[in-house]
Amino acid sequence: MATSGEVAEAIGSHAVVIRRLLGHLRRAGLVESRSGPNGAWAIAKDPAMIRISDVYRSVSDAAVGRQSPLDELLVAAERAYVDRLARVTLADLAEGHTPPTHS
Repeated sequence: MATSGEVAEAIGSHAVVIRRLLGHLRRAGLVESRSGPNGAWAIAKDPAMIRISDVYRSVSDAAVGRQSPLDELLVAAERAYVDRLARVTLADLAEGHTPPTHS
């Protein structure tokens, strides 16, 4: 368990930004919170079951309905990026392991 302030300090961010992101992660079922004077956040399930793509998707503000050829290219690039993230779990990162970059 960690407070949003502790997380913010650890990564050099602001607690308000972290709370906003943690709210998205909670709605996705990736973290849980305990409120009150001893309130804090914790990972909601086994890190080996959390794909980095799930984290990315839960906090991403990707636009919908893009129209231009450049936007179509960006959508395809984002899809490839998310596909790569889907092959990595939170546990992989914690252990310093990631799969090879080739498909």
